[in-house]
Amino acid sequence: MACSADGLERKFMMESLVKSPSTTSPCTMPPPYKPQILQDFYRKQSNAARQVEKWENGFWESLNKKQ
Repeated sequence: MACSADGLERKFMMESLVKSPSTTSPCTMPPPYKPQILQDFYRKQSNAARQVEKWENGFWESLNKKQ
C-alpha cells in the first residue's frame, strides 16, 4: 500500500507501518453494568425520546392551527 504513494502520504504510511507484534495485551472490557443502573439509563433515554416526540407533535399542531 505504501509503495504506490508519494511524498507526505508515503511518509505517513511508513511511520504507521506495524513492524512487530504488540507486547501488550489488548484492552480489557469494563465490568458489566448493574441492572438498576442499566434500567435507569434506558428509562432516561426513553423519557428523552418521548419528550422530543411531544415537542415535534406540538410544533406540527401549532403549524396546522395557524393555517
